[in-house]
Amino acid sequence: LFAGEEPSVATADEFCDFVSHLVESRNQDDLSEIVLTVHEQVENVPEGADKLDVFAGYIEDACNRPPEETVFGSVLLRRLAERCRDAAALAEECLSDLAGEPDSVREELAPPLSRALSAARELSTPGVSYDAARALVFELGKKESSPLNANYRKKFVKEASPDFLNRAKTFLVSLRDDMESTFLPLFSATSEEWQAEARVHAPISALLARLIRRFGELVGEEKRKRNVASFADVERAALRVLVAPDGTKTDIAREVSSRYDAVFVDEYQDVNPIQHAIFEAISNERNRFLVGDVKQSIYPFRRADPSVFIRLKREFPALDEASSSPAATIFLSDNFRCDKPVIDFVNGVFDALFGAAGDSIGYIPADRLGFAKKPASCLPTPVKPVVRMFKKAEPDENGTLPPDDEECAWVADEIVRLTKTGLRPDGSPIKPEDVAILLRVADGKAAAFRTALVRRGIPASVETNENFFDSPEIRLALCLLNAVDNPRRDVPLVGLLRSPLYDFSPDLLVRIRREGSIPDEPFYDALTEFRENHPDFAPVARFLDQLAAFRRAAEGMPVDRLILKLFTETGLFPIGGAANRAGREKLLLFYQYARAFEATSFRGLYRFIAYLNDLETDGQKLSLQPPANAAGVRIMTIHHSKGLEFPVVFVSRALNGKGGRNTLTQDGNVSYNPLFGLTSKVHDETGLARIDTPFRQIADRESAILGREEELRVLYVALTRARERLYVTGLLPGRATVKNKRARYRDALPLSRTEVLGEKTFFDWIVRALGEETPLAEIVFPPSEDEESASPAPAVASVAEETERAVIRDENGRVLSDEEAERILTERFSFRYAFPWLRTVPGKLSVSVLSPVVLDGADDGATVYTPRKAEEDAPLPRFLSGESRSDAPALRGTATHEFLQFCDLASVRENGAETELKRLIERGFLTKEALDLVNLAELDLFRDSSLVDEMLSASWMRRELRFNMMLPASTFTTDAERAEKLKNHPILVQGVMDCVYETEDGKLVLLDYKTDRLPGGVNANERAVAAFTDRHRDQLRYYSIAVERIFGRAPDRILLYPLCLGRPVPVTL
Repeated sequence: LFAGEEPSVATADEFCDFVSHLVESRNQDDLSEIVLTVHEQVENVPEGADKLDVFAGYIEDACNRPPEETVFGSVLLRRLAERCRDAAALAEECLSDLAGEPDSVREELAPPLSRALSAARELSTPGVSYDAARALVFELGKKESSPLNANYRKKFVKEASPDFLNRAKTFLVSLRDDMESTFLPLFSATSEEWQAEARVHAPISALLARLIRRFGELVGEEKRKRNVASFADVERAALRVLVAPDGTKTDIAREVSSRYDAVFVDEYQDVNPIQHAIFEAISNERNRFLVGDVKQSIYPFRRADPSVFIRLKREFPALDEASSSPAATIFLSDNFRCDKPVIDFVNGVFDALFGAAGDSIGYIPADRLGFAKKPASCLPTPVKPVVRMFKKAEPDENGTLPPDDEECAWVADEIVRLTKTGLRPDGSPIKPEDVAILLRVADGKAAAFRTALVRRGIPASVETNENFFDSPEIRLALCLLNAVDNPRRDVPLVGLLRSPLYDFSPDLLVRIRREGSIPDEPFYDALTEFRENHPDFAPVARFLDQLAAFRRAAEGMPVDRLILKLFTETGLFPIGGAANRAGREKLLLFYQYARAFEATSFRGLYRFIAYLNDLETDGQKLSLQPPANAAGVRIMTIHHSKGLEFPVVFVSRALNGKGGRNTLTQDGNVSYNPLFGLTSKVHDETGLARIDTPFRQIADRESAILGREEELRVLYVALTRARERLYVTGLLPGRATVKNKRARYRDALPLSRTEVLGEKTFFDWIVRALGEETPLAEIVFPPSEDEESASPAPAVASVAEETERAVIRDENGRVLSDEEAERILTERFSFRYAFPWLRTVPGKLSVSVLSPVVLDGADDGATVYTPRKAEEDAPLPRFLSGESRSDAPALRGTATHEFLQFCDLASVRENGAETELKRLIERGFLTKEALDLVNLAELDLFRDSSLVDEMLSASWMRRELRFNMMLPASTFTTDAERAEKLKNHPILVQGVMDCVYETEDGKLVLLDYKTDRLPGGVNANERAVAAFTDRHRDQLRYYSIAVERIFGRAPDRILLYPLCLGRPVPVTL
């Protein structure tokens, strides 16, 4: 299509001209976005791509007709009339009140108010022409010369009543500013310019209709070849089967509809026109029952169209007025979920907001919620909703900001208070799981609330719609698994090679491909051929050797164990989690999914990959929040909360407006609106500049209105999630001040459609709807910039007050008397354990402190840690001793063990320890401090030892092998009486083995590195080596037991490798 090779669409020149209008520099990405978006949109209407011909007709009409006779012009004049009807009512009210003002006030304000009234009446009169309306808009909207101006610095200001003056000034300034900022741009073109721009736009609309139609045909052909269909395809196929082109039912539809006595459809506010037509086709006039609530229609991005339900609600009469009508409306207004304060609050807010929104929502008194919850399910003392504003935190005297912003901190503190002292209607305490924090958008905001809660000891989880498969860590893990399963899949293999795990450069990949002897052969074959031709090229050899080892392991290893091996041996886990904690959590979750997949039986790598591929292909999403972590406060978007309910709800960040663009291109040239189709800026006659056509501006204005109406419905969903307690909180953004916000709330005009759609945030809507002094909620503001104290706090007891009233309850929630509580507490604190000797037995021991006498310590408990010889031997901390990190033996030992865990032995042998150490630091496996901590001389001894030869030739190897095992507690005592008592009591023993490997001849070897000092170092005598071995024999004995339990056989050899000695020491147990 983009090559201009479809003559049914356009010639090459026509297509180039079309593209030049829509996108900059013929940007194919933007053009693709336009085609795909428009194609998706027209799939949502019964007419399909033919709808674009209707849209093209709208532009064609504008070429020759006066603007007021076109669809665009009539919509523009209707919106102007709506604004002016509101203005006329306010002007009449102001003029009426003006009569009671002093002469000086009447003299100054009568002319602008009178002109506002006459102009508003003229502009709201049906039949006004575009040219007449344009002239009035320009007259009113020119800031310097507008007749709505008044000189508010004159003496009359002092004589006017403050309330009247504020209202009149706000009205006149608001009307003038609306004319200037909103309507002047929409009326910028004269009638002649309007028609001229339409003639430029008309070929664009006509060509677009042909392009999308042809694109749909080509996509349909390709789908048929592949035998696939989208959900939209299935809908359209059903529509073709059930509805004839003239809109009547087909014979099949009549046959199908005869099968049903009744058709019930829930959530009807979320259907689209195609679905509505299908439901009409399979039912008759009197057996279709449609249940929905248009106030909760918040899924336009899922192809929902609330206008369908709004139209039906408007057309269907109320049941008591239906008479002989085949259709009727029944209002299901009773709410059995929410406490009365929540119901009253929601009704108060939306009586004003939805009522002012007009026909676009169609709110009537019957839509109000009715309180119907059973008294026993309500709080005994009703709790009013709290609406609270916060300022941005100020830095302290050192310039440091607090860790949590004021809103997050207050919400977290309030949740802490509720969980300590708050009660549910049944008398049970409020738990973190009873609380939800709802956000309009979670990105960058949810984490702040979770952090604040976790910092206070409250568990919390963030629930998002993020796709598990879209995260880069999981993409890389899938590349690795696919390469191991079948390396001849080029995309995952090359993705793996380019990743930080192997870091093949694009130049190297091109070289490998070019040196392949067979064109278009799998990249894996080219890679193996490259190795044959360049046997000394280490990166390729190392990758192929590791891949071969992974493929051998995959043949008989469960996929969860294989993934653990791949993650640790390739370094995916430390690299994937290097940037943030979330990366590590996603990889661990990936591993958990693999464990669950293998839970019932061995299923293997191939089946696991196929399972994941099927999920991704079907568009299914794996949750990024494991069920085990779902406990605690739930933080989610409002959309995610739809259908859920919570005892306690915080609607937070309510002072953040919801932005968003309606444009389809990065430069904002092109927009799509379901009422007008695609509209665009066009080039002027020179081709050097773009003209923003009235068609695009009007369409954008309508999209913005639809967006604000949707935000009203989103707010409604948010507030109705609360059952018992509701909080709305907001943090002042940017440079906004409390003083300016409150002044605007107090001086605001009565709510009209104009005022409602002009507000930007949930918080503004709520306060404007209820007023600051409402009895329906506690509205709390922080101190203004010139105030010394805050507004009164809500009537909620402090934590200290609640603590004083704290009571003790039994397991059933019954309040205990002081005598009962004292008796129970005395009984519990006087309890004596029946097996007192078990008090000396720890539940878990580390191998590093184990010995056969570890439980033979003092009677008051086991000695888990080796006591120091004398108190003065205890080392001072480094900040007192002045010892550097490189002087700390424990740090040196840790750094050395980490090097031996992650190092590439082949690289160590070939390039030396120092080169490998620097590579590990660069790749993020070790910190830069390792350069000073690791003893390179000892590692070079290791490099040259025979041990490395054996390890390089090993069939397989496990490094840093962690284990847990249960051993009888009697194993750790030589006291016969104690051993008898403990023989049936196990202890969890945990540890980490440095290395286990299998030699070429099948021998199992257990290897333990030691960084301890040996007298004489490499020249240590046999007595010193023997004493060193004896010191670690018990530890190796427990390691040997672990090896036998893990691998089913005892190690054939046990080696101790003191790095200062430079050679392995065999150990016998």
